[in-house]
Amino acid sequence: MNKDELRKQFLQNRLLIPNDTLESLSFYISKNILNSELFVKKIETILLKNPEEKVKIGLYYPIKNEVDIMQIFNTLEINDYISKFEFFLPVVCKQDMYFARFNISQSNLKDSLCNLKTGKFGIKEPCGINQVANIPDIIIVPGIIFTKDKNRVGYGKGYYDRFFSKNNNIFKIGICFNNFLIKIDKNENLIFNEYDTKMDLIFTESKIY
Repeated sequence: MNKDELRKQFLQNRLLIPNDTLESLSFYISKNILNSELFVKKIETILLKNPEEKVKIGLYYPIKNEVDIMQIFNTLEINDYISKFEFFLPVVCKQDMYFARFNISQSNLKDSLCNLKTGKFGIKEPCGINQVANIPDIIIVPGIIFTKDKNRVGYGKGYYDRFFSKNNNIFKIGICFNNFLIKIDKNENLIFNEYDTKMDLIFTESKIY
């Protein structure tokens, strides 16, 4: 299958995931990230370079049964980091994308999400004075599928690839459910090129690549 065929098939499969399963798996993926030695070492490296600054973490507002990365705020582990992190969400502007500050109230996540506006493609984005472009140190990246050699297949619009082509020093973490991390068969008509950005790490609910 080619990218379009895989994209369509796996998106249909993902939309069938029950809400309680989605929430549970998303929670474990979030814990897996925060408990990872690789993630912890990356955070320590960034803080050593800029000890007076917080680590800028790019998240996303989940749609179409993507991993609900907002579950990260429901983990106990986030309490070890909340004072060290600033959070950002993507904002789409015409054919480009930038990251704007997401003011999160850990005690009232629902209100924090309600303060977002609906942007392009119906995705929630920061609004008002928060819409100042920032470059995160680490971005957690959604996708429809990822490959075990760290390639990503998204929705085909190219927003993340264009953003990373201009900001190639960002540490990129792809996240997906186990069944959406695939190994490419030699007979698969799935071609990636220099415009397709590879991830630095990929997390599922039980694996790290």
